[in-house]
Amino acid sequence: MTPYQTLPPSPKKLTEGNILARLVDGIGFRYRVATEGFTQKEIDFCPIEGSMNMMQLLDHIYKLVAWTGTTFKLDFTKKQTLTSFEEYRLETLSLCQAFSDHLKTLTHKEINAVSVYSKRKASNLQDYSPFSFDF
Repeated sequence: MTPYQTLPPSPKKLTEGNILARLVDGIGFRYRVATEGFTQKEIDFCPIEGSMNMMQLLDHIYKLVAWTGTTFKLDFTKKQTLTSFEEYRLETLSLCQAFSDHLKTLTHKEINAVSVYSKRKASNLQDYSPFSFDF
């Protein structure tokens, strides 16, 4: 079954992990709705030359969710071959679900220990992209 068929119920207890998990759940739910029922024409669409088409955008979103999850110590191994729109969609939704579940287990101390920085140094702002990374 595809994750996020419905938005999970609100948590009973208010913790940092539950708040972050709720944010990820909202993203996962909206991502599922927004990517449902695409035609091949919509998948191939590129608004202007040089911008991402839908497959490139899905790859970007998948990597962004994976990078964010690993920042919070989510035990994650990237699938080596994601080639279709539906594979990217399902893997991203599953990753959101795993990330949400993981966030709910984190303590205050573990969340406060999270540090995000980029190893990449740009010579100028135009060269900087916070989302350029490989796994």
